[in-house]
Amino acid sequence: MITWNRNAVAAYAPAMVGWCLALASGLRLEQLRDDRLAQAMLPLLHGGVVASLLLTLACTVAASVLLWRGGHRNRGGIDAGTTAARHPSAGTGTVHAGRR
Repeated sequence: MITWNRNAVAAYAPAMVGWCLALASGLRLEQLRDDRLAQAMLPLLHGGVVASLLLTLACTVAASVLLWRGGHRNRGGIDAGTTAARHPSAGTGTVHAGRR
């Protein structure tokens, strides 16, 4: 069985809401195109659709970056309770290779 990562779902939830709002606004825009009384609202509604799509894109990128950084945060260090294994080509000298 596949389980959902709650952090990923929570991170992408604002993007999903924005996408649904943009879709609903776009569908409403298509309904109002032929309505003569609603012609004045079309530029405002079109701007709202574009703004929703841009906000959705920004939320998606931000969530992706946050999840990526969260997954790579502890990979550089050695975990507690483990010992570092020497590489076979390290030699027996006192020179320390790696980050300082």
